[in-house]
Amino acid sequence: MALANLAVFGAGLLWAQRAEGRVEAQRTLARTDLLGTLVGTLVDARGNLRSAALLRWDRWDEWFEDVQIAHFPDLGDPGRPALGLRLDPLGAAGRDPRHDEAEVLAAMRTAAGGGGRVLVAGGVALPVVLPDGRPWGGCWLRSRRATQGEGFLRQLLPWFIASTLVLTLATFSLVRGLVLEPVQRLARTANRIGRGELAARAGPTSRPDEVGQLITQFDRMAEEVQGFQVRLEREVAEATAQARSAEAAAMTQRRLAATGELAAGVAHEINNPLGGLVNAVEVLGRESTTPERREEYLALVRTGLERIRVTVGRLLRLAPRETRTTRLSLGQPLQDALGLVAHRAGQAQVLLEVGPLEGEPALHGTEAARTFLGSLPELEGQPNELGQAILNLLVNALDSLEGAALSGARSVQSRISLLVGAGAGAEAGFMRIEVRDSGPGASAEVLERAGDAFFTTKDPGRGTGLGLAMVHGVAAAHRGRLELRSVPGEGFTAVLLLACGGEDEA
Repeated sequence: MALANLAVFGAGLLWAQRAEGRVEAQRTLARTDLLGTLVGTLVDARGNLRSAALLRWDRWDEWFEDVQIAHFPDLGDPGRPALGLRLDPLGAAGRDPRHDEAEVLAAMRTAAGGGGRVLVAGGVALPVVLPDGRPWGGCWLRSRRATQGEGFLRQLLPWFIASTLVLTLATFSLVRGLVLEPVQRLARTANRIGRGELAARAGPTSRPDEVGQLITQFDRMAEEVQGFQVRLEREVAEATAQARSAEAAAMTQRRLAATGELAAGVAHEINNPLGGLVNAVEVLGRESTTPERREEYLALVRTGLERIRVTVGRLLRLAPRETRTTRLSLGQPLQDALGLVAHRAGQAQVLLEVGPLEGEPALHGTEAARTFLGSLPELEGQPNELGQAILNLLVNALDSLEGAALSGARSVQSRISLLVGAGAGAEAGFMRIEVRDSGPGASAEVLERAGDAFFTTKDPGRGTGLGLAMVHGVAAAHRGRLELRSVPGEGFTAVLLLACGGEDEA
């Protein structure tokens, strides 16, 4: 507002100065014409100027700052003197010392000789002509500028400055109260809501104008956002609870499905010794059986029962139940998981290998494999959870190899390798368990989602997509992690890292 007022005042001042300049030019022209006419009328027939009458003129001080009048007798008669009468009506005492007298006289001679008006020394030189038209001489004058306009502007300037300040302050106060403060309040409230303070409000307000309507609508929108947030949190909590319940139920189903998949192997492991036990009981029931033969069959009965006890024990150790972490030998859950998939692997003609990370693995069931598993160190964990995790990894590998066999993609001897060793480098303090298979592998897209719950590439009815998700959970519970690696056509590797120390070493 202040800049706009200054611009308007400056434009008006410039226009006034230009207009005053034009008026002053017209005034100066009229005064010079009047002075030239006056001097010409005061010259008698002999060319003498009545200077007393001229000096009595009452306009000298009012109209002019300086005046010089000179008679040049030689204008009409070259034989006469070049300069005659010279008159200074306002006196020469107060004249500027830098005033060039010769220059002014030369300009007056030029004007008198027919050169018209000549600008010189800040004034104008003009000819003095007698009434009969004969040139008499010249005069030089510097007109006095009118001071009424400048005085008016000097008087107007303080009022203009005062009015500009009052108008600017009043406008700022009005705009601040009506617009700036409400907008700043809206901005602060929006920032608070953006930081999560959904209860922040900009009102209340009783203003009926557009700003008041804006504040009211903003608060109404904030209330709707807050209500939506509350509803969303409630719905998210309900959906999360339902998802957890469904995941728990699906995990249980997965465990039951895995147990069902092993039922054939368990039945085979039990049925074989049961058949021998039935035969032994029949032989022992005969009266003709000799004591030596009776002792032989009793030993067979004990061996069969022990085999059944071991098989059932493995199944019970892997059964899902609440357990506490304990110090255990890592070889025991690995041996249990291998024993439960051994029959299925044999039927699928898949070799099971066990060994260290560096070195040659041995076939499962051989003395070298049992010795290696028995030499593994202890760690803190849950035996049934670890066994179930290893079992899931072995079952996934078997599913992959069986699927490749059904599709005709298997061309070499299928094998699953269970390799165990201490981690090195960034994996120091962890036991590293790798389950490798010689199957078709997985693409990068499948590998990226393989650990997601409910994601599976198996045919409908053959998988729930929870096997690897459960292994992830077991790894996290043992302060470790599960890593999956694969190249299409070059097999699949699952790496399970388990912390070796107790809780204080994690």
